[in-house]
Amino acid sequence: MAYQYLLNFLIREQTSTVEFEVRESHWLRVQDLMGHEPSFYCSRRLITFDTVDGLAVAVGCDYVQLVRFLYNPVQFPSDQKHSEDNVQVWLRGREDSIEIRIDDAESLAAFFVALDAGVEFEQFPGLVDEDGELTRFNCDDLVLVTAPLHKVSEGHREMFGDGQADHEGDSSDIPF
Repeated sequence: MAYQYLLNFLIREQTSTVEFEVRESHWLRVQDLMGHEPSFYCSRRLITFDTVDGLAVAVGCDYVQLVRFLYNPVQFPSDQKHSEDNVQVWLRGREDSIEIRIDDAESLAAFFVALDAGVEFEQFPGLVDEDGELTRFNCDDLVLVTAPLHKVSEGHREMFGDGQADHEGDSSDIPF
């Protein structure tokens, strides 16, 4: 029997829960990361994972009030789809998200690698938008970030010189 794996977050300053369907490996990884000692958990600041519907996600640990690790039996697993080619960023104290159109896949991949590495790696990681303009974000204020997974995967392959063709829905080359 197949299962649908869900991460259901209650995030400070959000009026409703935020839910993501993920692969079992990402579901288990987030459980493991959040189950570590407080010093490890707090030093990460952001937890990153991929969704079934084609998003790369980073959640600010300081803003998570609770997370439910849900699973439901399903007859067939979900198919991965491509999301729109934009990044959504929710910042502390702001009601609306910021949307950034991205053409530079390598910049997007580097951004998510920096988020996954934690603030010790880079406090103000940046993104280059479709106009070539750089935007930097303070990791301490990042509540939630979503981005098209296929773009992150493409950028990761560009960063590390893996010239393989794009594998539909394959995020195994991303370190998180």
